[in-house]
Amino acid sequence: MFSLNKKASESYKIGINEVEGLRETMTTLMEPVQTALKENVYWNDVDLDQAEYKSRDGFIANSHNYGGITINLVIPKCEEYEFSYLEFGECDTPDDCEDECICECEGHLDAALNIWFKFEGLNKDGSADFYLCLHGGNGDAPYFRTKYSTDIFGTEFQATGILDLQSKAQKHIETLIRLINKG
Repeated sequence: MFSLNKKASESYKIGINEVEGLRETMTTLMEPVQTALKENVYWNDVDLDQAEYKSRDGFIANSHNYGGITINLVIPKCEEYEFSYLEFGECDTPDDCEDECICECEGHLDAALNIWFKFEGLNKDGSADFYLCLHGGNGDAPYFRTKYSTDIFGTEFQATGILDLQSKAQKHIETLIRLINKG
């Protein structure tokens, strides 16, 4: 069973930080994904970040977002061969590009890669819902709005506590790592 910490009583929304040990466990579970990406990414540190879920400065997080762990990268067009599961931009003005593609220099052909291990909240029975996804592509470079990104991998599952989460998440994370390593 998941346990709530002291922050939960002060919070209007029970998220990843209000469940005892959840953020740490999810971070640890994502470290092999981080390592798999680092094998092909030399231009970035491949950081594990927390997804925001509480309102701040006029920003209102989605109601179904209770936090999670994310990895967000920009993949240069020149690395396309290592990331064949992503959609990259194509030059639509080749006549304007004599020596070098103008779009490539400005990043318009690059792709975004986003991985999100999302906590989707506690259920009345004490279980919790989770979602692990990989999406990305050349939706709106160089700003890479996730609204236009392609879903490449996604899976949902439930867990009844930290140990159950560790067990159930493992097979989904291994599937994601195989996809990443497939290139």
